[in-house]
Amino acid sequence: MAYAYLDYQEKIDRAELMKSLLVQLLDQCSELPPDVKIEYERYVENKKDNLKEDRIAEMFASCTSKFKDGVFIILDAFDEARPELQLMLKQKYFQHFVKLKLQLFITGRPQPLKEIKTASFTGPRELENSAKDKDIEMYLKKELMLQYSLDERTRDVILNSLKDKAGGK
Repeated sequence: MAYAYLDYQEKIDRAELMKSLLVQLLDQCSELPPDVKIEYERYVENKKDNLKEDRIAEMFASCTSKFKDGVFIILDAFDEARPELQLMLKQKYFQHFVKLKLQLFITGRPQPLKEIKTASFTGPRELENSAKDKDIEMYLKKELMLQYSLDERTRDVILNSLKDKAGGK
């Protein structure tokens, strides 16, 4: 399993994301795949990382083949990634992941995820998780009480307005 949180403030590119996922998978291998070992030795010798994106993808494929029970990749907050990263992941890497038979778990707001479904996969499962009014109310009451001294009526107006905007169920 490998995990990435796609923070909108972080300027990560595809190559850096793939390196991060690759390193996480390599940490779980009992021994390095031969092609990865060669690149590692080059890195130690030259003290610089000059891997091209296609080479990273090759090493990623080599590494994932070592896992007999498959590989699970989690991309958290996909909708928070910069639009150019979202587009590049959809255009290049999701098809690559499908070919490698990886299991993907992608979280995010519904619209970007619907675009992924139609662009890259056949038959993905979709789970909807939304906030419940009770959860929203409990959280907001706690936060409002900690941050502000409000009368009950004002607090209730704020709570109801925020619950409506959050679209809880």
